[in-house]
Amino acid sequence: MTYHPFHTFGSERGGRWLITCDHARNFVPSQVAGGDLGIAAEDMARHIAYDPGAAGVSLALGEILDASVVCSNFSRLVIDPNRGEDDPTLVMKLYDGTIIPANRHVGAEEVERRLNLCYRPYHQEVEDNILPRLIGELESSSDYQARREAILQHNARSSIIKRGLALTPVKFGISFTATWYNQAGALIHIYNDGSIHL
Repeated sequence: MTYHPFHTFGSERGGRWLITCDHARNFVPSQVAGGDLGIAAEDMARHIAYDPGAAGVSLALGEILDASVVCSNFSRLVIDPNRGEDDPTLVMKLYDGTIIPANRHVGAEEVERRLNLCYRPYHQEVEDNILPRLIGELESSSDYQARREAILQHNARSSIIKRGLALTPVKFGISFTATWYNQAGALIHIYNDGSIHL
């Protein structure tokens, strides 16, 4: 079975909000210490491992607000999604009096592995979930449907000059390890008839 570090609910909803639940679960993926951090089940059921009830509240709020909900699918004891990547408490070795045996000797390499396994995919899902709202706002603010209808009418009347209009979401990421390489540009063609190609 493939592990997913997050669950998204209501992605088809049209509300303008995105509800996130960073500490939704107390799950430890098998890729981390074989799925067992070495603490008692009673401790894994406490607030040190997750926020009991937070997922339910988030899901209910998503329904009320007609909003998408993104819930983490890993315990905060694996890696805490509510911390910055450089936070020294990102992987807790001691939490509220409980020693976390599987975290005691975690070094930079294991932190990086957990970042890639859980933390970064969860945060990427949160960031990516704004796209449907942005597309809707862009479509509305640009009067896209009326402009597209005008183009279709023009094309129906003209046998020679054809025009087009599209609203296409594109995500382009650059991932050079040297940050000064992370630059990009766009080529824009502006034609005499007023059409633009990006």
